[in-house]
Amino acid sequence: TADRTRVSWPSSTNFNYTIETSTTATGPYSPSTTPPSRFPVTEAFLGTTNGSRGYFRVTASPAQ
Repeated sequence: TADRTRVSWPSSTNFNYTIETSTTATGPYSPSTTPPSRFPVTEAFLGTTNGSRGYFRVTASPAQ
């Protein structure tokens, strides 16, 4: 079965965000998606399979 995990965080339109995923808390992390920035909250829905667990982190870089 495919499930979806909602990832959200307080954000600003002055930044570009990348969600990175890993199977362990210590990494390595790989870029997963770059959702459009929204104020006051940016969110993304990521697919998971068979109840698998993972770790997420969000990186921010100034918008150009």
